[in-house]
Amino acid sequence: MGAIKDFAFWSKNTLLRHKATEEYKRSLRQLKLGKEELAELNFAKRKAIVEHAYNHSLFYHGYYDAEGFHPSQLRQPADWEKVPVVEKEMIRKNSDRILTADISLMRANTTSGSTGEPLVCYHDSRFNQEILEWRMLKLWNVSPACNMAKIWRIPDSWLSPANKLKNKIIWFPTKRIQMEATGITPHDIIDFIRRFNRTGGIINGYAGSIAEMSRHIVSGNMRVTTPKLIIAFASPLSATDRQIIGRAFGTDAILDLYCCNEVSFIAFSCHSSADLHINWDYRHIDIADGNKLITEEGRIGDVLLTDLTNFGFPIIKYRVGDKSCLVGGDCSCGCRLPRMSPVKGRITDNLITPGGGFVSGEWLTTIFDDCPNAITSFQIRQKKDFSVELLVVPNNNHTDSDKEINAVADNLRNKTSLPVKLVETTDIPSDRGKHRYIISEFRN
Repeated sequence: MGAIKDFAFWSKNTLLRHKATEEYKRSLRQLKLGKEELAELNFAKRKAIVEHAYNHSLFYHGYYDAEGFHPSQLRQPADWEKVPVVEKEMIRKNSDRILTADISLMRANTTSGSTGEPLVCYHDSRFNQEILEWRMLKLWNVSPACNMAKIWRIPDSWLSPANKLKNKIIWFPTKRIQMEATGITPHDIIDFIRRFNRTGGIINGYAGSIAEMSRHIVSGNMRVTTPKLIIAFASPLSATDRQIIGRAFGTDAILDLYCCNEVSFIAFSCHSSADLHINWDYRHIDIADGNKLITEEGRIGDVLLTDLTNFGFPIIKYRVGDKSCLVGGDCSCGCRLPRMSPVKGRITDNLITPGGGFVSGEWLTTIFDDCPNAITSFQIRQKKDFSVELLVVPNNNHTDSDKEINAVADNLRNKTSLPVKLVETTDIPSDRGKHRYIISEFRN
């Protein structure tokens, strides 16, 4: 059946989406480029998107002029430092002035609005984003024609009978099942597992939702067909989550996908390492301290995103709100794409200390990494009086759970000098399908 699905998938795409399949073949050839050739391709694409933005976007033309920058200054990679950084508020206020193409060519995307203010941006439909998913799956030796189960927020427009029928025809004979991640009940989980046990294949969804489902599977001793691959995205994947997911589904084939609504398919983990391979021929990543680029490997900073494919709504050196660092050396998987460390926190996901300081979110998400068996889930909540609640769902099957949890709480108190109250609970609700490690009443 697998061979039939592959034949049907590639035949339909070759016939009906010739440009997508040609770009996919090009993307595979680019994986064979040497590091210098890949760097040259990346810089050439960066220059092209900057020149296009300056010449066609009212926002970029005005912003670059105001900052004293002109695309002609980009003569060599070191000149990239001169390109001004774009902040989230700039996109929020200027989306209509950023557009350079007819709106009919674009697909609107709205962020989940974790700051309370949703941000609207657009994807250029002239570039087929899914070819990056196809390539990513190939590196995991998984076919894009596999059956797939998705756990995410499903747009209302997808739920109409006409759209459901359309998707069945498009994907036939591949089967696709979905579960709405906004408010998952035990009944939903049982129903999802029942359907997935019939189809098998890939599980693709929010990391927090997959982890929460995994806890129900383990606690209920449920039988689940082992997936060919689990793709987790939308929130950091901690060691605790990775362990519970692997235990629930009986696999270590867990792909950590870094993407956001503004730019999809940025980077992904391979089967050899938890570090993320950056799609360097289609995306560019900078790590920055303020507006100063960090070139040293292993040094944490703000992630700046550049989409090398979106000519309709340019995203250039955009401070997305994540933190990470560059990773050097060659990966044992053989892929030559540059790497970054897994994203572990958001700039807004910090604890605030008296006097205007903060405790970084990228550390807070790892506080149980040395004892992942102690808990099944955790969350940190801060109130405006600076007090902190450490909510944990203990793993009652782990002998040293209480001891290790109290040790983590003591370490959190010592590191932050904040009053920390340990709260044991049986459930930590998700936020519209996404798990939030840190919730603060403060707003940066």
